[in-house]
Amino acid sequence: MRTVHYENCEAATSDTCRCAWCAGTRHGWQGALGIAKDANPKRYDDLQKAAEDKWKAELKERLKTSTNLAVRPLKHAATRLLKADIIGRLRRSARKPKGSKPQPDSATDGEPTRRSKTEGDHDPGTAYPAEQQDNILDQIDSLAKVMFNGVGPSDNKPSVTTGIIAKIENELGRRIPDKTRRAMADHFWCDILAHLAHTLDQAVTVVDKIPDHVADVIIKARTNERRPPVEDVIVKLAVKYVWTYLQKLTLFGLTAKGKAVVVTLRVLAILMCKQPDRHKAVIQYCVDPMGQYLKDETKERLKTTLQDWLPSFPAVQ
Repeated sequence: MRTVHYENCEAATSDTCRCAWCAGTRHGWQGALGIAKDANPKRYDDLQKAAEDKWKAELKERLKTSTNLAVRPLKHAATRLLKADIIGRLRRSARKPKGSKPQPDSATDGEPTRRSKTEGDHDPGTAYPAEQQDNILDQIDSLAKVMFNGVGPSDNKPSVTTGIIAKIENELGRRIPDKTRRAMADHFWCDILAHLAHTLDQAVTVVDKIPDHVADVIIKARTNERRPPVEDVIVKLAVKYVWTYLQKLTLFGLTAKGKAVVVTLRVLAILMCKQPDRHKAVIQYCVDPMGQYLKDETKERLKTTLQDWLPSFPAVQ
C-alpha cells in the first residue's frame, strides 16, 4: 500500500481523478490553498492565464460551427475561471491586514467586481463577508485539514490511517473497498459540503436532524445522477463525521459561526469538486449564492454556459 499521497490528486491536475488512496478527501483543495498562500504570485498568475487561454481557445473553436455556447468544453473552461477567481480572492484575504482592503497581486489577479445596488452590502473590494475577511483562508485550511487529514492545521504529515476515512472504517469494523473509495472520489465530498451549506442557509430549526436529512438527499441524488454507488451506511457515517467536525471546530472558534461558516463550506466544495460543470448541487448551492464575489466576466461566462443552474446571476445580454 502507498504511504504517500499522489501529488496530482492534491493539485487537481485531472478532472477524472478517482484516487482510492484518499477516496477524494484530499483532491484539489491542498493545491488550491497552497497557491492562495504563496507570497510569490507566479503560480496564481500561471493558473489564471491558463484558464483564460483555455476559455479563449474553446470559444474560438466553438464559434467555427455554432453560436450555442452551452456545451461541455466551454462549461468546463468557465469553471476553471471560476476556481481561479476563488483562489484569487483567497489570496487577497490571506494578505489583507485586518481592517484594510485587499489589493490584487498583479494585472491578472483582477479588478474588484462591479455590482448593482441590489447585490448586497459588501464592499466590492473585499473578498468575502465582513465577519470572515480576516481569516477565511485559515478557516478553510483548518476545516479541511482536521476533517480530511485528521491532523491539526500546523501538522504537515498526515497518514493513510488518519482522517475521516479512518473514522468511518473504525466504526464499520472493516476497510472500505477500493471500488467504493473510487466511487467516493466521484462528487461525494463536494456533494456533502454543498448540501450542508444549502441546508444551513435555509435557517433550519431542528439542528440534530441535519445529518440524516443531508444523507438522505445525497443517497437519492447519487441514484438520480447515476453516480457510482456508495453504501447507505457509509454515506450516513461520512455525513455524520463531517457534521461532527464542523460542530467541534465552530465550538472552539477554528471556523466561523452562523452564515459565515456557509461560505467556508461553499468555497471548500468548489475547490474539491473535479467537474463543477457536471455537479448541479455545487453550482446551485455554492457558486450561485457567491456570484457577487466573482469577476463580472467570469459570471457572464458561467451564465452563458450553465444558464438555468445559476438563477441568481444576471441574464446575459
